[in-house]
Amino acid sequence: NILNEFLLVSEASSRVQRKMVRLENVNGHYGYFITGDNPYVVFVGQGQVRVYSASKDGPVTSITGFHNVNCNHGFVFATENGQVNVCNLNARFSSKFSWCAEVKHVGSTVHKITYSAETRVLAALVSKVIPYRKRKPEEGGGDAHATNVYAAQEAAVAAEAREESFEVQLISAETLEVLWSHALAPAEIGLSISSVYIKNQTDESMSSIIAVGTATPRGEDYPCRGNVYLFKIEKQDIPNAELGQPRVKWGGSLVSTKDFRGAPGGGGVHVVSCLDGYLLVGIGIKVLLFKWNGEYPPATPPGYP
Repeated sequence: NILNEFLLVSEASSRVQRKMVRLENVNGHYGYFITGDNPYVVFVGQGQVRVYSASKDGPVTSITGFHNVNCNHGFVFATENGQVNVCNLNARFSSKFSWCAEVKHVGSTVHKITYSAETRVLAALVSKVIPYRKRKPEEGGGDAHATNVYAAQEAAVAAEAREESFEVQLISAETLEVLWSHALAPAEIGLSISSVYIKNQTDESMSSIIAVGTATPRGEDYPCRGNVYLFKIEKQDIPNAELGQPRVKWGGSLVSTKDFRGAPGGGGVHVVSCLDGYLLVGIGIKVLLFKWNGEYPPATPPGYP
């Protein structure tokens, strides 16, 4: 009663009576549900209190815990229009964050992530440890000291017999399933990723593109090389799809790439974005704008290798 009185005094008025109902072990979560015009739930655990909105179904008049063989530690709530709902929380639901979240372990370290609104697909830069991959041989004609640095670094990685590999993944925003992946080159690390809109200067069409910026650092004695990759998300056929299963899924295709090495303009690509249909790239202290003619690779601004 004291808690209910506190709610009535401290909160705005509500047509639907405000009540605080204790939730016990709702799929492993504990807290309180507050009914009313704008209902919300308070989860308590690990010394933290998290408040989430519960207004998706409109005003809630009552709620209680519910448990049987068909609804394991769930709950039942009634709305203002008389509808009764039997529900449960997803097994991957987590109340450890400021926003209501669903957690899935992907077996990789997620460094950067962006969202494609048109396809409802997440694009992520992830890394994981894999067996050692042999690098490309160094191009000839370089500085002797830099050549020794290159060889020493390769020997050190080969001796460990493993390396950290970066890749671009497309992930379904609905199921969190990995739909497609593209591995970066050995020793190449992902620095930036963004969902951008780029204009094709040939036909004036706008394309939704996933832009990725990378770097291949080899220490201060060797020039850093950077790359920009442009991926397009498109539907792809699923080979040997079983009867009744989806025959297409979202996948990616590499539509353009551009590397930056040496001086001027060389180095890791720390920023990728867009501006009025142009690709904006941040490399060191430089900011470059690229236009795209639908070519592979795109044209290079004057003065850059």
